Amino acid sequence: MSPLIADPTRAAAGQGEPALSYVRHQADGPWQTEGDPAALRLRGQADQLDQWVALIEGRAHSLPGFAEALAVQETIETLLAGVAPAA
Repeated sequence: MSPLIADPTRAAAGQGEPALSYVRHQADGPWQTEGDPAALRLRGQADQLDQWVALIEGRAHSLPGFAEALAVQETIETLLAGVAPAA
């Protein structure tokens, strides 16, 4: 996930307070905005729902399998209980 930072160009252009936006930095280039946070959030939600539909319909998806999800859940429950997880 890219960092959420203030966009100083907005204030410099006389458009009020700096706007928050997600930006990324290329190793060999300048910082670039990835778009409006609200639009990115909506796109992310739609993409997640599309993956769930694909899972339910038996199509290829990028979600973890049920065994992986259970392993994560069990690990978190173990950590919360204060017990060292089994290796």
